[in-house]
This record gives sequence, C-alpha cells and structure tokens, in this order.
Amino acid sequence: KLGHVERIFVQKNDLQIFTDISTESQLIEFTPVKGISNQKPRQTAIPLLRGVNDSITRGDLILYINIGGKNFYLGPVNTKNLPSNSSDHTYDPRKGRKVFNKDLRKDRKAPHALISYGSSGFEYTEERIAKFAVMDISSDGFLQQIIEKPNVEDVPQYKDATGELRVSMNIFSFFGAEVYPYLKNCPMDPVRNEKELPKAVGMLVADHPKAVLCIPRSEHIPDLTDANDIQLFKNLD
Repeated sequence: KLGHVERIFVQKNDLQIFTDISTESQLIEFTPVKGISNQKPRQTAIPLLRGVNDSITRGDLILYINIGGKNFYLGPVNTKNLPSNSSDHTYDPRKGRKVFNKDLRKDRKAPHALISYGSSGFEYTEERIAKFAVMDISSDGFLQQIIEKPNVEDVPQYKDATGELRVSMNIFSFFGAEVYPYLKNCPMDPVRNEKELPKAVGMLVADHPKAVLCIPRSEHIPDLTDANDIQLFKNLD
C-alpha cells in the first residue's frame, strides 16, 4: 500500500506516546494515500529492512505493509528519479483551499473575517503551537486581539468556551476600503522595519469590536517553521 509521510520522529521526547517502540531510528508517521482528508488516520511505521536506509522526509511517498499488527515501510519511493527529491506526486496539499475560500466568501455579519484554526486539529507539539499567533475571540465569535508568540504560561487563558485554543495562520478576508486606513497608519516595527498585519488588525478591532468575524476550522495544515516542512512546500508547484 502507498503512504504519505507526515512526520519523522527525531527526538526521544517525541516517542512518549508510543510505548511499544524502543528506538527513534527512522520512525515515521504517515497517512494512507487513499485516506488523505481532513480526518486523517495517522499511523506510525518503522523500516522494513535492517541496515542502511535511505534518508526520508516529510512529504515523501512510501510503500508500507502491516505484519502482525505493526507497520513497516520501504521508501522513499523514487518518484522524481532525483537523489534529493522523492516527494509524493499523488498528494495535493491544496486540497482544502476551496473549502476555506468558500467559507470566507459566504455572506456574513461583519465586513472582515479570518479563519480561526482549532489547535486540536494540528499535529504539532504544544511548544510549537505556542509559537503561533493565538486569538482572543469574544463569546459571539468576533476577534478581540491576535497575540503573537505568547508566553507558554499565558496560552491557556486564550482558550475559548469549549476549551479550544484558536490559532491564526493569517488567512483573512478584508473589505478593502475599511481596512486600508489601518494598514496605512500602522506603525513600522522598530526591529524588522516593516508593518505587521496582525498589529493593523489589532488597531481595527480596537476601534470596531465587531468588525472581524472568526470562522472556525479544525484541520492540520503545513507550516514553514521546521526544516521538515520545506519539501512539503516544494510539492505545491
């Protein structure tokens, strides 16, 4: 069977939930190709053969087999006939794009909107999620503020009524005429010497508390933070 590599375990701490695996050497997490969807049946596997194995990265295509209740894999499959690129040619990471585009284009009760991702849908560690921009959302679904890289101890206070932490991945829908003054008047960041969109949005919602509607979604999406993510973004071509 074919599988799409989602994660490579490189640290012993990553293995805490896999109590029957004694070594982290080339352990991967993958999605069966026929099962790729917003509800992904994640599985783990170890190399089928002992000895020297080819390097593998997120986004690669593998062959896997289940023997006695354990998954084993061969790969990466030589999809490109290139030593540095074995990306999964069967995978389309843009699969969900039409869905959230449709969400943002629906009639709504506010001039602006953004997707608020539930952190429980991500398959990142809590430490990595804490490095994202978390969202403070009112009880009726409007953005109150975006907090960039909050302190880990402060993260729980931003969970919503359901206990979900909402994360911004900067997917917005704006009504241009109304947001432009805030973009124009947004101060330059003193360190990066550039304007920051979350800061401009923060100024907007400070003046108009019900201007930005938060549209909830729950799914795993790629993030260009970790070196393992680079190959997956190359697959977007």
